[in-house]
Amino acid sequence: MLYAPTGGDNRIPYTRVSTLAKILDDKEGLISWTAAMALVGIVKSPSLQARVASLIAKTRRDVWEENKKPLKEIVMTATGLAQAQAKADFGTAVHEFTEVLHDGTLDWDLVPESLKGPVAAYLEATESITVLDREVFVTLDAEVLGDEVRAAGSLDRVIHHPDLGVVVGDVKTGANEHKYPLGVTTQIAIYSRGQRYRDAVFEGSPPFDDGTPNDSGTAWRKPIHDGIRTDVGLLIHCPLNPDKKGRYICDLYALDLNKGWRAVELGRETNMFRSGKGLLEKL
Repeated sequence: MLYAPTGGDNRIPYTRVSTLAKILDDKEGLISWTAAMALVGIVKSPSLQARVASLIAKTRRDVWEENKKPLKEIVMTATGLAQAQAKADFGTAVHEFTEVLHDGTLDWDLVPESLKGPVAAYLEATESITVLDREVFVTLDAEVLGDEVRAAGSLDRVIHHPDLGVVVGDVKTGANEHKYPLGVTTQIAIYSRGQRYRDAVFEGSPPFDDGTPNDSGTAWRKPIHDGIRTDVGLLIHCPLNPDKKGRYICDLYALDLNKGWRAVELGRETNMFRSGKGLLEKL
């Protein structure tokens, strides 16, 4: 993603916020989950089994090195067959239904029976909050440990909470989001420190026509919202499945964004050590 920085006119690369937020994630759980889903999908599909067998048959030395592209495609197809994609699609649907819910225009007849529970739980849990904006595109230009960090992406929601004030919030539908909050805490910490962005070809999202220009006048930025907090964020956790008692529960969690930003700093430091720079000297 290329955007104009605060101090220049040429577009330069910006890292996706979602990517930067995973800077400390060892991905062990995700890798194991993806592998398991791929195995399930392949077992369900004789055609995929045949495809893998054919790739092995034609391989001379190294199956992976010689067949990376088709093997990655098979893994994606297999995880879809294992209904891994279905959960992601349902999660996206809950996001979209709750957006319409806040607009006051939701037709409950359009909500699938399987999702009425989570959406109703969301409605009950968020009665006291006000959604001020959503899908706000922001860029971040910051210095971390002496290095420039540039990131861009669309935050989920800007929310007014009666106790927290104006915060960045995110709706998550996974079963264990509250048990592993590092990713979402880091992500919201990054978003909260960003600014709305527009330039000559991108009008912003949502669009705006004011803002402070960069040094060359090729891009404009403005605060996300007056009084936005950078120390606290909000996780709205609405699992797709009911609990052991058959209840759909949606819980709100305050996130410590100072620790989330510290995770960004630690991640940059970790990457520095992973690069190996300064760790050895030839004698």
